[in-house]
Amino acid sequence: MINTIDIFGGVVYNERMKSKDMYVKCRPNGELSVGRKVVSDLRFMSCISLHVTFFKGFLSCRVIVREEVIFMSENRIKTLNPGSELKLFKSTKVLAASALLIAMSIVLGKLLAINIGDSIRISFENLPIIIAGYFFGPAVGLVVGAGADTVGCLIVGYSINPIILVGAASIGFFAGLMPRVININNKLVRVYISVFTAHIIGSMIIKSLGMRFYFHTPYSVLAMRIPLYIAVGIAEGYIVYLLRSNKYFMSQLERVTRR
Repeated sequence: MINTIDIFGGVVYNERMKSKDMYVKCRPNGELSVGRKVVSDLRFMSCISLHVTFFKGFLSCRVIVREEVIFMSENRIKTLNPGSELKLFKSTKVLAASALLIAMSIVLGKLLAINIGDSIRISFENLPIIIAGYFFGPAVGLVVGAGADTVGCLIVGYSINPIILVGAASIGFFAGLMPRVININNKLVRVYISVFTAHIIGSMIIKSLGMRFYFHTPYSVLAMRIPLYIAVGIAEGYIVYLLRSNKYFMSQLERVTRR
């Protein structure tokens, strides 16, 4: 029997365990009988301790909240705590993962891209940025997007376009923000809303403005970026959805974000 105590409502939720993996079921993201669960992402929690005791063949879990707990009901995140997001930067594992994603974005965008003329480039350089934002949060996504654009330009010798830099950072930021504020239960829909919001704001609007103001790219060429990012976004969204649905990937992600 799992006993989870919510000190906000003073209610004890019980659920008989069917799995032999008692440890996994006892984590804060264990499903509760009323359809609620504590957010599994530790960056959304502050001052939470989990006490586990064995007694007469049952496992008892008590979640004690000292300051703030953010609950997720049917995959809906009720509160966003920017302070907890920033604490992820104290984790060397998150920093290492962010550096790896920056490197992946540079390789995909600068070395494996398909250039069509001087203004159109087909690549998946934004996929690592979206992954950073979606799984680590808007703060990490913003840093990964800005870092990938800055380091990539320095490596290949491009001048840094500040508007395009803001666009790259916006992709990571909105990819992380949207799944934490939208109230939609369908995982695939949540992913695609996040991906396309990031591309519409970051790629189609902000980056296009940077190309227009700095390079005087014709509007007819900029218009071609819309169907391009629709196609790329469909592929990127499906990849993110596959990662989100993979239990092994999510378990490793939890290990990385655990402080």
